[in-house]
Amino acid sequence: MKQILEECQCCSQAIDYSVIDRMVVKQRATDSNMGHLKEINKGYFSHLFGAWKMAGVFILGAIRCIIHGIIPDVDTTCAQDTAIRVNMNIPVKDSTP
Repeated sequence: MKQILEECQCCSQAIDYSVIDRMVVKQRATDSNMGHLKEINKGYFSHLFGAWKMAGVFILGAIRCIIHGIIPDVDTTCAQDTAIRVNMNIPVKDSTP
């Protein structure tokens, strides 16, 4: 990136606009990546562990459903149990304006 220097009119200091541009780009990238966390009012690690917990629920539910598919008389409520557990862990968004 080309360095752009300009003299500040009020104090005659050199301003490096390329540094400012990099800072703005970095801030925009951070805002766009972390906007979801702000929406749900969670920190990074809280969100991470919550997502991993949900992944575990889905993985265990999938294994149970695979076993049920092979042996139909075993674990006949696997899909319903997984759906209930998922619905208990996902808060419903209020869509009213």
